[in-house]
Amino acid sequence: GRLAIGRGLLALGRLEEARTELEVAWRASRRRDPAIAQALGLTLARLSQRELEGLSGKLREERRKAIEADLLKPARELLHRAEALQSENTLYVEAVLALIEERPEQALALAREAGRRLPWLFEASVLEAEILRNRAASLMGRGDFPQAEGCLEEARAALERAMTIGRSAPMAHQGEVQRRMLVFQLRMNRGKATRADLDWALGAVNDALKVDPEDWRVQAFASAIHRRWGTMLMENGEDAGPTLDEAIRAAEAGLRQSPEDTPLLNNLGTALRYRAGCESDRGADPRPTLARAVSALQKVLDRPSFKDFILDNLGNCHALKGGWELQHGIDPTATLRLACECFQKASSLRPWAGHSYSEGLAWLDLATFETWQGRDPRPALDAALKAMQDSLALNANSYGTRRATAELILERAQTALAAARSPGEDLRQA
Repeated sequence: GRLAIGRGLLALGRLEEARTELEVAWRASRRRDPAIAQALGLTLARLSQRELEGLSGKLREERRKAIEADLLKPARELLHRAEALQSENTLYVEAVLALIEERPEQALALAREAGRRLPWLFEASVLEAEILRNRAASLMGRGDFPQAEGCLEEARAALERAMTIGRSAPMAHQGEVQRRMLVFQLRMNRGKATRADLDWALGAVNDALKVDPEDWRVQAFASAIHRRWGTMLMENGEDAGPTLDEAIRAAEAGLRQSPEDTPLLNNLGTALRYRAGCESDRGADPRPTLARAVSALQKVLDRPSFKDFILDNLGNCHALKGGWELQHGIDPTATLRLACECFQKASSLRPWAGHSYSEGLAWLDLATFETWQGRDPRPALDAALKAMQDSLALNANSYGTRRATAELILERAQTALAAARSPGEDLRQA
């Protein structure tokens, strides 16, 4: 009956539909059937994880409070009731419970033990890989690439087991797409990514779409992979247009299935922003494409998921527009200050080196405009330097940030010389 339908929808990752079916079944059982309690509890737990995806720190705590009554509390209660079932997958249920209760180390140990005892339970291996991916992403954010690489290799082994058993399970293939995306990003961070790495990452996307051609989450990951490759092409002075067009197409394909999805709208906005950058580089006016990017991003600005990324993205849209205005004789002050405001709000939600680095570049453009206008650029230069120093405090291994910081200090030294002040201290710092 509805229990079987709900379980099937859960396995396919169609969580809202699964919840509807299982809630009807739960009420019909007068809230007594532990098998239904388990299936519904797992569904609510996965919905909770989706709501918390991409959040950290204060924003994650606030979102947990917001979904406590609707998702987290009933998920915990149902999973505890399911313990009376004494089913084979009790360890897996306990692992999920540990994860939603923010006990990732215990969740990892339980997921591994569940996988050892029940080799056919591919969900345990998928959960193990998810925890390892989250750990790797955190390590990458701190610049600890070797440890992150180790976590992703462990996740590879777990997902290989999962896909061997659950060949047609979308969640296993989604997990491998996410894992390869992180490996690809890690190689890019190290400056070692190649076209073969891009094809390898997209190979997982193709495999996942064969299992479920309408999987909008996979389209979101595909869009992210294309746009990250486009970023590297842009940095190398190569034509990124076709790659960014692929990123836009993937995001739009996903949005046809899920028009309000936050990651998809963020990916669309990012790809459009990068496309606008390409247009600007070849002398075209980027503002129409930037307007499309801002429109996509503003649709999700009031949502908690990925809010710092959305603000960072909007900040970069304004920074690009401000840079274009600077080069075309238009006063960019309001636009650049709006960009800095977005970056600062993003940093207040989640301190990240990238937010502060982008803020520093926006302040530098404003300092350039002040100099051209014959005004004192030091306040903007000081703000730029502070932002770069904040970025280095969060990730001391960034060559780009160190170089930009040195260039800022030299710029300040030149300003001192022009005003007949001693540049000695700035030169020493540089």
